[in-house]
Amino acid sequence: MSALKIMIVEDEVIVAKDIQRILKKLGYEAFDPYANGKKALDAIEKINPDLILLDINLKSSEIDGIQVGEQIHQHYQIPFIYLTAFSDKNTLDRAKLTEPYGYIIKPFEEDDIRTAIEIAYYKYTKDLEMLNKGNRFAAALDSLEVSVIITDANEKVIFMNKMTESLTGCLKQEALGKDISVMMKNSDAETKAAFKTLSHSILNEGRKGEDTEISISNGATEHK
Repeated sequence: MSALKIMIVEDEVIVAKDIQRILKKLGYEAFDPYANGKKALDAIEKINPDLILLDINLKSSEIDGIQVGEQIHQHYQIPFIYLTAFSDKNTLDRAKLTEPYGYIIKPFEEDDIRTAIEIAYYKYTKDLEMLNKGNRFAAALDSLEVSVIITDANEKVIFMNKMTESLTGCLKQEALGKDISVMMKNSDAETKAAFKTLSHSILNEGRKGEDTEISISNGATEHK
């Protein structure tokens, strides 16, 4: 399975670097940390992480971690986990409203980070699967003898049918929530190029923020 790409938003330099070191040791792809909440939000679309570790108390930022979490929850389909030394009721009540996928309480150990990430991402992919199972449209797509992939605005897979699994050799459990490139990793160069061109052209058409359906049939590719 491809390594998760993880974004770190933490303003304590020593803590942030230690988290990055631990993530790399655990086999994840860890971007350089962000200390400022607004800069982190501006960078999300650029680096397109699979998961975000977010400190609640960003002292050097004009907005705190919970405000960052609110923006992530409202505008991105990216799971995030709060890092916090605070466990008072008011802080937790504010944090819960943003629907994080977990909490890591400081001080933490390596096992705390690994466990929180594994549980959070597992729950996130199961949430996507349950969303698809409860959708009659998704059930119909799953039975088609045509490959169908649905991505969000950041080219992350939120649905793929059984035919797509057969054509790409990539299981749904491995692709959900990740870049479309992960799903296409076993495909030939021509198919990869077609998907890259198509997905970029969709975004350039001004459809940012909408889910995009891509289908393949007999080598022809189209989007809806």
